[in-house]
Amino acid sequence: MRKPSPSQTKSDPVKLARFKRRLQAHGITQIAIAERASVSNMHVCNVLAGRDISAKVLLAAKALLAEALVTKRVMRQPEEAVAS
Repeated sequence: MRKPSPSQTKSDPVKLARFKRRLQAHGITQIAIAERASVSNMHVCNVLAGRDISAKVLLAAKALLAEALVTKRVMRQPEEAVAS
């Protein structure tokens, strides 16, 4: 018997809650995730609430978070160079 893929397994509510807080802290909205994943806002809401499973939504959210983190680092670098 084949093991289910990560997108087919039940999501951990604690990990989802932590992930949602990180998204919110970086200003990433459900609308932005929905646009990136080409899905409805309701679908994103259901995935982030753990009521539905979607690798497409989670990958879009992770990509937006990665972009936000890179942007934050790039914006912070000139300040660190001046302080040195």
